[in-house]
Amino acid sequence: MLGQGRGRVAFSAVWMAAAVLIPPLFISLTPLRATDLAYHLRAGEVMLDGGSLLRVDTFTLLAAGRPWLNQQWGAQILLVSAFRGGGWFSLALLRAALLGSSAALVFLACRNAGASRLPAAALTLVGGALFMGGGDLRPQLFGVACFALVLWAMASRGRHPSRILLIFPVTIVWANVHGSFVLAPVTVLIGAIEDSADGRPESRRSWLLAIATLFATAVNPFGPRVWGYVSQLSTDPTIRSVVSEWRRPSLDPADGSIVAVSALLAVTFVAALALVWTSMRRPRWPLLLALGVFVLPAAASIRGIVWWGMAAPVVLSEVIDDRLPIPSRDRTNAVNTVVVAALSGVLLAGLLRFAPYTSREPPPASLLAFAPTEITRELRATLRPSEPFFNAQLWGSWFEYALPNHPVVVDSRIEVIPEGVWADYLAVSSAREGWAQILERWRIRVAALRFDQQGALIQAMREDEDWVESLTEGDGALFVRRGTE
Repeated sequence: MLGQGRGRVAFSAVWMAAAVLIPPLFISLTPLRATDLAYHLRAGEVMLDGGSLLRVDTFTLLAAGRPWLNQQWGAQILLVSAFRGGGWFSLALLRAALLGSSAALVFLACRNAGASRLPAAALTLVGGALFMGGGDLRPQLFGVACFALVLWAMASRGRHPSRILLIFPVTIVWANVHGSFVLAPVTVLIGAIEDSADGRPESRRSWLLAIATLFATAVNPFGPRVWGYVSQLSTDPTIRSVVSEWRRPSLDPADGSIVAVSALLAVTFVAALALVWTSMRRPRWPLLLALGVFVLPAAASIRGIVWWGMAAPVVLSEVIDDRLPIPSRDRTNAVNTVVVAALSGVLLAGLLRFAPYTSREPPPASLLAFAPTEITRELRATLRPSEPFFNAQLWGSWFEYALPNHPVVVDSRIEVIPEGVWADYLAVSSAREGWAQILERWRIRVAALRFDQQGALIQAMREDEDWVESLTEGDGALFVRRGTE
């Protein structure tokens, strides 16, 4: 990758650097999001300090004591361990490292699948535009790294057969950090089908690994029940109605926030099908099967597009060199060096923004989103000992971390909250008739609300003489029942 001139970088190296560095670069320029992260930190601390696995809900008012299949317990331990080592800065580093290493592994998988450096980098870069959506620091990002490892190992099986043995321990880890572990046996099964269709001698090993990987998913505190957890989570109607990333891709202009990524998914899928179909020197139906299987999660929900963005480049790498003119000379010059240095510099600058925040003290909103510091401070002063309060769902996770002695009504674990509670919560948030009676029944004296989730309720409380608006901060406001301040 280095040319004859000292310090000069080859043109292909620029593409490789872009493919690997741009995903963590972009994510380092965005704030950490407390929406999921904070409650995972709280759960990890509870488990580390108590020495046992969390199996029931202890965070919310109306689901307290309900069984909680905490399949992501391993990720929670990893997150809080990193946090205790270096605060928010260490979490920012972990986020960039997981996403960057995942991009690197996808690139290497493309190379092992047969693509030259330039096409492999280009495919990884296009895929990165899709799998960057999984770059938030939460258990899913550990799943992204595990999937990248499995893709790399399977793409290497022809030249480096022993690498596929890594898939078994990776699957065990994966089954304890995120529900996307189902992709491990699926990926190996597709590889085994392809090996058999092509008459490869390693097909028997691939089939045995597919069976072993399926059993590996049960190596966790909950056993095979984690499959039921994944099924429940992915089909829960409340989750699909409340959380936008669980909605299906749509090109409906009314879904403005979803249209762009849905269009990108559609374009890449059609292009991938066309590329595979027109590149067939002989029928390669396993490649079409792989494209069809990996697009299914993306077609089911926006968050599933991550897996398509990682798998499609590797599948296409088997045919891409047959369709693209590859330059015979990989030119080197000083401009290439400057570009790689600039990418590295921007990534470093993005990470260094977090460097002063190595403790538990939260950074400013520009570095930590969905963590209302002023409202949190006011809640500490307003709430009575162990008093619960009504909260915006997007802030529930943060409040569970920042105010551990005060139960919230709802949080990000939508599957844990009873359906009836969700129905009442949505009725209150929309200020439907009877909202005040529901809060009275729940004995709620304090409410921390967001304008985007409870705009109608905020207006209703402002007009209701029983409530006092004690604080307004950015995205939301804090209300206290009059006469109880």
